[in-house]
Amino acid sequence: MSFFHRQILLFMIAFISATVCYANNLQINNLQVIGNNKISFRVSWENSWELENIAAPYNHDAAWIFVKYRAANGTWQHLDLSSNSADHQSDSLIIETVTDGKGVFLKKKFPGSGDISNALVTLNWSGYLSAGSFDFKVFGIE
Repeated sequence: MSFFHRQILLFMIAFISATVCYANNLQINNLQVIGNNKISFRVSWENSWELENIAAPYNHDAAWIFVKYRAANGTWQHLDLSSNSADHQSDSLIIETVTDGKGVFLKKKFPGSGDISNALVTLNWSGYLSAGSFDFKVFGIE
């Protein structure tokens, strides 16, 4: 295959992926701290897909979720989450953890495409925070 044909092929793959695979409008709300080591919230986003082993482009989207906390008027810090997937729960999403605990990936539980609507997510953080009052924020990137 010539260089020109490879370039055309790469352009077509990128164009098809860009037009077929797009997620947007990530929203996180209803944040609640539960007990000493859980945080719960609702998450929604549009145009999610789970196409592994189904159809081209044979992949899925996901939202990267991480949590920050601070003591009253203090500096925002990462809240380390459990790296054990079984410690986290969702009513309609798969939660994939990472070894450093700095966040989790959320993705559709079932194959297909469509919107994620108001999914409940509960995450456990690792360790305990010292006694006191804390502010929490949950952030997400699609």
